[in-house]
Amino acid sequence: MSKKRAESRSRYYIREQAQKRGWNLQHPSRGGNCLEEQEIINHFPDIGLGLERPDFLFSVNG
Repeated sequence: MSKKRAESRSRYYIREQAQKRGWNLQHPSRGGNCLEEQEIINHFPDIGLGLERPDFLFSVNG
């Protein structure tokens, strides 16, 4: 299995499991709890991650 496909399957699994556990997967600006890798720095510019970003960030109360 290619690395790209494995990562895609992992992201799908994480989304599925988060949703089963009651997380709202929409962007916090739409009342959700989830930011994906490319959205994190835009939403939290001073988060201090540098170039390192997790695949997902789940937030409580925005």
